Amino acid sequence: MGFFSGLLGNVSQKSVNKVKKELEYVLFLREQVNLVFSFG
Repeated sequence: MGFFSGLLGNVSQKSVNKVKKELEYVLFLREQVNLVFSFG
């Protein structure tokens, strides 16, 4: 186990399109979601 994987725990990348739909009511007009990560 590397230092950073031990420090961060399990990190995985999530679907940008799925999160965009979940946040559409919170984001401003020209605000974009480019990367999404889940920590856990």
